[in-house]
Amino acid sequence: FDPAEIVELRVDKYSTVSYRQNRYSVPEGRVGEYIKLKARTEEVLIFSEGECIAKHKRSWQVHAWVMDIYHYLKTFEKKKGALAQSECLSQARKEIKNIYQSHYIGNEKDFLELLVYVKERDCLERVVEVVEQLEKNLLVQITTEKIIFLAEQSVETCTVLTGQDDVTTQSLNNLSSLADLFNSKGTGVIH
Repeated sequence: FDPAEIVELRVDKYSTVSYRQNRYSVPEGRVGEYIKLKARTEEVLIFSEGECIAKHKRSWQVHAWVMDIYHYLKTFEKKKGALAQSECLSQARKEIKNIYQSHYIGNEKDFLELLVYVKERDCLERVVEVVEQLEKNLLVQITTEKIIFLAEQSVETCTVLTGQDDVTTQSLNNLSSLADLFNSKGTGVIH
C-alpha cells in the first residue's frame, strides 16, 4: 500500500514542474515534456518514461522552489556568473556551499568541473575528506585537479605532509612560487 498522489505535469522553461503551488526541479533537457509526479507525504518522485529522474523532499510551504544543483550544471557552464547568486547553490548541501565559499569564489568554471565529477561518481563525502586533508597543509593551493586526483586514490595512499624541516619548508616555498609563476595571467612583454 503506497499512499501517494500521481499527476501528469509539463516541464516549464525553468526546468521545473509546478505541484500544489511549489516548483520542483527536473534535470535539464526536458523542457516541454510531460512527466509523472508521485507525491508522498515526505518526498516527491518525478518519472519520465517509467524512469525516476528526480527525487526531492516534499515542501509543504506555498510558492517554494525546491532545486537540485546537479539538475542545472549545463546551464551554469554557459552562464558561470549565475552560479554565485543562484537558488540552486543556496539550497545545496552545506558541504558544497562551504567548498565553494572557501576555495572557488570567482573561479566558477573549476567549481563546476568538481560538481560534474561529484555527480558522475556520487562521491561527495570522499571529496569533502580530500578538501579537509588539503586544508591541513597551509602551503598547498587547493585546485580541482588536486582534489580529483586525491579522490581517485585509495584512502590508504592519501597522506598529508606534517613533519616540517628547513629543506621541506624551502622546497614547498619554491614549488608554491613556481605554481604562482605558471598560473600568472599577466599580459605584456618580458624585458
